Amino acid sequence: MKSFAHIVSISIFVFTMLTPAGSSNAEWILVRYKDLVNPEQIVRTGERIGTYLSSQTLANSSKALLQPHLDPFIDLLPDALDMVSAPSMTPFRDVSAFYPRELSEPAWVELFRDGRFLALYDGAGTVRLFLPGTSPRRAYQNNYGVVRHCLASISKTAGKINVEVYSYQHDYSKTELKLYPLPYRFSSDAFPIPQNKIPLNLTELFAFFRAGKPLAGANVNEKGLALLAAEGETPKVDGEPITLSDFAVAYRSIFHAGQNSAFISLDPNASPTLATVNFGGYLENTAVGRTVLSADKRFKTIAAGLDPNTFTDRSNEIRQAVPNFLSAVERDLLGYSNVNGKWIGTRFWFYPESVEIETNENFSAARLIRARFTADAERQRDDFKSSDDFERFKQTMLSPSIRECIANLNSNYDLYSKVFPEFKELDHVARLLGICSWLKRRPAQVLDLDALLSVEVPVKKTPKTKTQMIAAAWLVSKNNSRPDQAAVISNRSIQYLSTYLDLSIEEVFGTADVLTKFLELVAKERGEENISVPNLNWDFVKSKKVREILTTRAHLLAFTKFLASVTNPLKNLPQEEGTFYSMNVLSIGGGINLGADEFTIRVRRNRGSIRRNRRSAPIAKPPEFLRLPAVSLPSVTEFIRPIPAPELRRTSGYSNSKRSNYSSVDATGNVKTENYWFLRKNNSDWRDRLITTRAVRERHYEGGGMVIHEENPEGATSIIGVKQGNVIVFKRQESDVKVSNEVPEWWKE
Repeated sequence: MKSFAHIVSISIFVFTMLTPAGSSNAEWILVRYKDLVNPEQIVRTGERIGTYLSSQTLANSSKALLQPHLDPFIDLLPDALDMVSAPSMTPFRDVSAFYPRELSEPAWVELFRDGRFLALYDGAGTVRLFLPGTSPRRAYQNNYGVVRHCLASISKTAGKINVEVYSYQHDYSKTELKLYPLPYRFSSDAFPIPQNKIPLNLTELFAFFRAGKPLAGANVNEKGLALLAAEGETPKVDGEPITLSDFAVAYRSIFHAGQNSAFISLDPNASPTLATVNFGGYLENTAVGRTVLSADKRFKTIAAGLDPNTFTDRSNEIRQAVPNFLSAVERDLLGYSNVNGKWIGTRFWFYPESVEIETNENFSAARLIRARFTADAERQRDDFKSSDDFERFKQTMLSPSIRECIANLNSNYDLYSKVFPEFKELDHVARLLGICSWLKRRPAQVLDLDALLSVEVPVKKTPKTKTQMIAAAWLVSKNNSRPDQAAVISNRSIQYLSTYLDLSIEEVFGTADVLTKFLELVAKERGEENISVPNLNWDFVKSKKVREILTTRAHLLAFTKFLASVTNPLKNLPQEEGTFYSMNVLSIGGGINLGADEFTIRVRRNRGSIRRNRRSAPIAKPPEFLRLPAVSLPSVTEFIRPIPAPELRRTSGYSNSKRSNYSSVDATGNVKTENYWFLRKNNSDWRDRLITTRAVRERHYEGGGMVIHEENPEGATSIIGVKQGNVIVFKRQESDVKVSNEVPEWWKE
């Protein structure tokens, strides 16, 4: 929650609790934010958030669904803190905001950007950390492996820094945060590896992946982690050779996902024309994430023969590599399946249980026995009236054509990989995640694996939504005879229709009369007996995109039938040529489960250290690196770059004990567009304005109440807070106040 665009109200209660271990006596701040959460927001199952928030307790699977939606609310903690204690006269800015997601960033940054950790830096040597835990000191100790990278990056620029650590607890079922307001404070310029941990030799790991050999196993001993390689082609993800960055992404997804374990999924969206692209395990905007998304999207090609990127029919191209390939559409046409004009929702999945790692009894060695996911499918949740019906029939009601497609893909995976390299890349993702899953299941975590969070990760943009695939298929059967496979392949026609969604209403329907007839068709799809079509202002709606008026599945199904009737390439054939068969809608979702517990780890008794097998061998010194000088275990700080935060310079002549002004300054001394003004009116009342490259934010605290105005690319928002005893209630207020990026008038007074 990096803006206040969706804030409705907040309730903050202060109450006294038993002091947690390691803390002195203090009052906890209770921040309730239930009113901020939109209960109609859809989670990745297609259900509403409100369905889960009504539960007294939440299962881990439910917490996983809520985590990406609720964790960002820890951004409320700094404002809550400033309302019960005197704010600083220097601006604290979100450290993750210094990394704009453009080229690359250290792997640790994403953990701070998405809500589990929050770090604020004032540009003058003080850092505030908000960490999950029961006491500030213990929270710092438990999360040191992660937060040290953030602190080391700041220290590399600022030298010795002052650190304030605040602990919090997050209860999803109650939609509340508990903040302990007394910090654990210390100063330091050194953030070494944790005690009693064996360092990672990141230089050797970098060299391993630079050698370009497939990952085949790993050994762990007193010297650290050694990876083993197999002979084979250079492994790639997202079309590029695998690097240490990809291994760092895999590690982060397995070890630091929280409840929201690694996955990629195409899920229901509020608009029936879209599918939401969801990632777990911080895989979004990474090469690994793009690879698993590409493999998941390829299910559309298996189902319909259509390429989801180019929208072309690739069926015949696939048959060059897989001679017995038939898409699900072709199989339905061949079998006269009763799917004409129906919505048959299908979710395709890759499952990791078939990825197998063998290890010895003490988990000191591992090798990959099988590095391949298994494809499967099920019906979509929206096709059933209840969750119980979905669980009972999602497999049994799967169409035979889909079952046959899945079996063909699993049996001929290597052949499909020749056409679609993302399938081969998915095998290498299985290797990375499989070894990381084995590392997580090791009973003794003696390695400093969090060193991998210092590795720079290239930013590879992934989409948040994808347009739903809608298509129409036609077949003419000469002489009304049942077509054989050759006839289906030769005579069928399939067309990708989703491109029509972004055309204007006028381009598609032409006239108001045609649009009215379409809306009548929608009413029929809904089963309405008394069809009532609202009067439309044609001049007003004709320029809108078609997808804007398609708000339900009935709209989308009717639209697909409409397009099928007007675009049918076979409609001009004489009737005596045969009988037409068509299938109008394909709703294809799916995903890939990638969580650590999903991979198969088999313990082989009394095997000792696994050093090599017929297909793998250690490459600690690959030939192309033989000339490298011997390296000792490097310090993690060798891989840490200074934080890219502009220096804050205090403006002379305008600052005193009651007011301050800071401007950001780059390395050349040029003033940037970031500015901060603070004014303390008396012992308790104050006002500030912060202008960054992404937002303008002004806060006004007076007489126990606070008003916050913010303007950012998502819009302008105003909220007001009123303090009543130990309770602070924030509410959104309608306001046309515009926050200027100039010197505030109240500061000049």
